Amino acid sequence: LADVLDQSSDLGIVVTPSVSRQGTFAYLESRKLEGHLVRVDQSRCMIGPHHPRYDSAESTIPLAELAYYPRLCYASEDQTLSRELFDLEDAYFPRMGLLTISDTGSFHNFLAQTPAYFIGIHTDSAYQATQFYKDIRVLDILGTDFSYDTIWVRRRGWSLTPLARTYLRRLYAVAGSEPDPILT
Repeated sequence: LADVLDQSSDLGIVVTPSVSRQGTFAYLESRKLEGHLVRVDQSRCMIGPHHPRYDSAESTIPLAELAYYPRLCYASEDQTLSRELFDLEDAYFPRMGLLTISDTGSFHNFLAQTPAYFIGIHTDSAYQATQFYKDIRVLDILGTDFSYDTIWVRRRGWSLTPLARTYLRRLYAVAGSEPDPILT
């Protein structure tokens, strides 16, 4: 969001808990931004080869079992949304410790080399033409209805460039969602 606010980017993408949708859109409005919902996804659990469930034939993990493993959290530059996300996830997902990481490389290294887990979204259709991260397995979580909203954001009143429109059309196609009418 910082790049959209300082006008170095035309648009941004945020993923926030669906239960906070009203608060997320109010926050965006207060920053003179507008948000557009792309899709809603169930939360999924991502694990690496050092997690005991990695080689299991099971494609699910019970919510209560997560309490036995550390949880990884990816830090956002925008601490307001990041804090809100952390608070909601922390209240919902059990864990044995928490490690917050702010860069993608370290994040994936920790996930691949520890028994930790990460809660997020995984849009299977996005990985039909390309491989997801090597050595990362995605599990459905039993006993949860926690979901996330994927939202694209722009400055209120700003027009989208042709490149931004093309990007958003592709984003909606990969997400399997109907494009926002603003793109037609």
